[in-house]
Amino acid sequence: MKRLEPYRTVKPLYKMMIDRELTWKDINKNIKIQPDQLYKLQKGHVPPQYLIDRLCAYLQCKEEDIIGWEV
Repeated sequence: MKRLEPYRTVKPLYKMMIDRELTWKDINKNIKIQPDQLYKLQKGHVPPQYLIDRLCAYLQCKEEDIIGWEV
């Protein structure tokens, strides 16, 4: 039986956006995400560290609040 490896996910960010009633346009308007990075983020890819830091500063949260682990 093959063991599953944990991987990073942005599902906590999606939940936070729903809780705070934010859209991608709201976030992009305030922190200016490049179009290719925004597209990848919307599709569930984990962004680079500099973008995680900007998201945390804008949302006033810690990295653990927007990036999680799944198996």
